[in-house]
Amino acid sequence: MITDPELLKTLIRQGSLTPQEEMLEVRKKRGSLFIGIPKETSFQERRVALVPEAVSLLVANGHRVKIEVKAGEGANFTDNDYSEAGAEI
Repeated sequence: MITDPELLKTLIRQGSLTPQEEMLEVRKKRGSLFIGIPKETSFQERRVALVPEAVSLLVANGHRVKIEVKAGEGANFTDNDYSEAGAEI
């Protein structure tokens, strides 16, 4: 641990204690998933595993999403919402 304040200032000025960042290429994975979303059957359960926005992101990244009819109904999402996001009903 550095205790000398002057040495610390010198090191900071030289940039040795600052993060060295660079942009790296992000490679997309080549595999894709087939994701199935069932309608919830538990008593008083209104949640759904994926919202249409999440479905849209998954489909845009090459995955297939199939959702059961009226699976999002309890969470106020229609089958049309999911269909427009790219899901198969």
